[in-house]
Amino acid sequence: MENGQIVSFARSLGLSRAAVIEADRIVVEDEVVDRWCAGCPEYGHNLNCPPMLPPPREFRQVLAGYRRGLLVQLTESLREDPAVAGYREAYRQSSRLHRMMLSLENYCQRSGFTRARCFIGGCCRLCGACPGPGNECLHPEQARSSMEGNGINVVETCSRVGWGLEFPVRDSVSWTGLVLLD
Repeated sequence: MENGQIVSFARSLGLSRAAVIEADRIVVEDEVVDRWCAGCPEYGHNLNCPPMLPPPREFRQVLAGYRRGLLVQLTESLREDPAVAGYREAYRQSSRLHRMMLSLENYCQRSGFTRARCFIGGCCRLCGACPGPGNECLHPEQARSSMEGNGINVVETCSRVGWGLEFPVRDSVSWTGLVLLD
């Protein structure tokens, strides 16, 4: 399958951007988990977030088994500034990206990329509130971990395909996902 077909399918799902990136251009850093994930309220509570995930050094070994990935982004306008109204609306878009990523992963697997594996933006929110440590995942076939939870520097990786990200989120939110392709 050609890159263009995968990009076209991603766009047909409603994703705002899609670009193929060589696996060796995906930036993985230990500091991402320590700096960005450790301060998240889901840290230590969500089964698909650190510290329940293997450390970035193990993800680097997984990544070494892939040639490329499809980096995607969902950008949506927000009705209210999250700093004032809270992040509920922005998180709904994260859940939307999660569903799109599952569709994209499935499409890639059916198209011959049998080891296609997707990573979402932000933590898994399939259950609303994760059952947490000591419990089993309620949706193991659909639950996915985030790019940042695996140590991917999303900002730097996006910059390598010419995309910028703006923080803090105000008028719009962009959630980024990745599908690894062999």
